[in-house]
Amino acid sequence: MDLTLILSQVGAQQGDPLGPLTFSLAIHKVIAELRSPLNVWYLDDGTIGGRPEEVERDLLVLLPRLRDLGLEVNTAKCEFFPCGRESCALFPLFSSLLPGLRELNTDSFCLLGAPIFPSAVPEALEIRRDLLLFASERLKGINPHVALALMQKCFAVPKMTYLLRTAPAWLFPDDVGSFDVAIKSAVESITNVSMSDNQWAQAALPIRYGGIGVRRLRDVSLPAFLASAHGVAGLVSNILSLDGDGADIPYVAGAVVAWSALNPGATVPEDPAVQRGWDDVGCRATLDRLINGAAGADLARLLAVSRSESGAWLHALPSPQLGTLLDGDSLRVSVALRLGCDVCQPHLCICGTMVGADGHHALSCRRCAGRHPRHHALNDIVQRALRSAGVPSVLEPPGLSRTDGKRPDGLTLVPWEGGRCLVWDATCVSTFAASISVALHERRERRPNLRRL
Repeated sequence: MDLTLILSQVGAQQGDPLGPLTFSLAIHKVIAELRSPLNVWYLDDGTIGGRPEEVERDLLVLLPRLRDLGLEVNTAKCEFFPCGRESCALFPLFSSLLPGLRELNTDSFCLLGAPIFPSAVPEALEIRRDLLLFASERLKGINPHVALALMQKCFAVPKMTYLLRTAPAWLFPDDVGSFDVAIKSAVESITNVSMSDNQWAQAALPIRYGGIGVRRLRDVSLPAFLASAHGVAGLVSNILSLDGDGADIPYVAGAVVAWSALNPGATVPEDPAVQRGWDDVGCRATLDRLINGAAGADLARLLAVSRSESGAWLHALPSPQLGTLLDGDSLRVSVALRLGCDVCQPHLCICGTMVGADGHHALSCRRCAGRHPRHHALNDIVQRALRSAGVPSVLEPPGLSRTDGKRPDGLTLVPWEGGRCLVWDATCVSTFAASISVALHERRERRPNLRRL
């Protein structure tokens, strides 16, 4: 009888949460038999280190034992790092055991994607910068609001978090600065907004501090490294079999000194393992610097955007089904107004007023086409709020007109308080000047006394 081998029909499948556990249990006995001083594994990614004869002996044990389990070592992905001249001379020996073996040096040696030596950090930053530039070109083909959300939550700094937390990237300000230039270029391309240095500094703040949530490496590299180092100190001690929490993680002391120099007078956070604790100090200092250097409308803008409610639209999921997706022009204007960037070229408005580059006049022009939609939207919000509370209401109720022909915008159909109904009126000249007047109304009155809130 001929036997047909059908692959991927038994065992853990892709995405199975028990897959890693099952795999680890299957190879644990084999791994425990290895005798090299350095024997560290993360699932199928193993690192064996020691004297050449010890590593060679373990490989001779490992390869056939894994083959007995139905596993094959992908020799094309194996890497060899010599720790001395004696090891360099033995590369052909290990290459014969692992065909396709690559030899590394201090500038290319990475473990689980993290550079082991500082000299490997610039190359890692350059590789990721090139990937960001490639991604930013692709982002030009999708909706700008979606592209900005991807920059906030997926690309740029979120993609760099692992590297920043495992390597001293802050030691290379030129390479970090080059990456930040690529981030700024991508954000300006997506939003179609040109930013000055101060505007870019504000944009790179978290949304809760008045930014747009696209961070800079120079602002995040130190907090990320310090939080990670303090968070894993105990685990490192356990792995290295040290007594207590006395593990000396390289570059931590220098990172604390560098952070203190950037934030004079600041104290180490109460919980140094939390990245936000380190980050908030620098963010607050940047926002204070911007506020102290601003005046007039810029000062009012910075105070307004630093309120938590002002950034709600930046947290919203850009979904056309939910009605939260902004078109390109709306996103451009929103970002420009938040950062104080130029919105348009100065020109004369149809109302006869000169429009400045900041575009603020459009928000208060009496001939603005957006007045009436905003007015209707306000009344719709009030009516929907009353409906959700179980209070029926009607818009533009008949029979309540004043002597000048005007009437309130809405009326509740059931008594609100004291047997009297509630009427309201919304006034929306601009986004800067909107108010709602309310009054309790008795049905027999024809001219309700509206009280301004």
